[in-house]
Amino acid sequence: MNQKVTTSDYEDDIDEDVLPEDVQPATPAKLDTLMPWHTPRKQYVREVQWRRYSERLIEKLAGGNGDRPEPIRYLTLPGIDFFDVEVLGRLAKGRGLDLEMTGFLADGKLPIQARAQFRMDSLIKTGIITDRSQTFPHRFEEIVHPNGQPARELQRRGPFHIVNVDACGSIALPGDKRSSRIIDAIFKLVDFQMQFSRTSWLLFVTTDARIGTVAPSVITAFLNAIRENGVRSTAFKSAAERDFSHLGGDLNSICNNHEFSQSDFLKLFVLGFSKWLLHNAELKHWNVTSLQAYCYGPTAGASNSELDCDWGASMPCLGFRFDYMPKPAVDLFSAAKTPEPVDSGHHERASLKALRASVDLVNLDTHLSSGSEAVSYAIRQRELLIGAGYEAAAVDEFSERYIS
Repeated sequence: MNQKVTTSDYEDDIDEDVLPEDVQPATPAKLDTLMPWHTPRKQYVREVQWRRYSERLIEKLAGGNGDRPEPIRYLTLPGIDFFDVEVLGRLAKGRGLDLEMTGFLADGKLPIQARAQFRMDSLIKTGIITDRSQTFPHRFEEIVHPNGQPARELQRRGPFHIVNVDACGSIALPGDKRSSRIIDAIFKLVDFQMQFSRTSWLLFVTTDARIGTVAPSVITAFLNAIRENGVRSTAFKSAAERDFSHLGGDLNSICNNHEFSQSDFLKLFVLGFSKWLLHNAELKHWNVTSLQAYCYGPTAGASNSELDCDWGASMPCLGFRFDYMPKPAVDLFSAAKTPEPVDSGHHERASLKALRASVDLVNLDTHLSSGSEAVSYAIRQRELLIGAGYEAAAVDEFSERYIS
């Protein structure tokens, strides 16, 4: 006689340790700790550099897009706060445009990812960014791998109107064994942008550039770009030799001087990085214009002696505008009468502007050391902290540190 078997009989026989565990939703990380980017100087960069230059570009795009303007496509490393996204999203919204954000957040901890997702969702719900905005749990450096998801997302969601590589570390650490570095990703991204974009676009880069934190091969490449510019432009060569005269006689001697102070190292890093971009972009018929640059120390409030350098600043905040400049048509068979090509002089002007941007770096730790201006940026940073949901104790700590 067959015995009737019930479902409960099977369930009783299943060993508990083979049953799937209950998956609990990740609890967002608490917002109870101030971070290095919660400072008046960082708010200054958000407003005076990122917002200011983005506003000029957005106004241009808003005026020439017809009845249905496309969204502003923004690539960023937003962290969990998305403060840059909020500032630029409000700017675009005020001009009648949408901001579509693409973000990379490498921290794989579930509470961090949950907090970032919650923050992004809140910006979507309030209409500050579009619902097509996405944040991917990958390192920005991974875009260099052609078959990886980050590279595929870059292809699918770009090209971008604004790119913001706000990196905490070096673009290329000495002895870095990883297959990709930030500088490799910047090169890949800029190349992608120049291939597929035909409108002006902005690149912002923040990085750590202390003596010993950048691979010697990269510094050598940047110095070679400076030397090359000196060969091509006597005006640049003369100006650079004047501005760095304390490092040696001619431009070659300046670049061969390895007894740099931190301030000189930082300025030559900024100049070399700018020249590296400018020369590479010129090959693809793009002009690069250096924008006003800023810098600050890696730790808010740290003294020069604590940083083991003569000049506390080591984090340059750089900006560049890329403009497509197609070359004039060439009659391969000389049937048509065509005028001789005229040198626009842009390369020399751009070279001199890059030099000025590097020499005239604004040290925000000095610029905002005291006074009402520092307090005004602190107040607006506090508003962002409150809006993002930071706990009262953290907000009070911020107020005591920067406003009281």
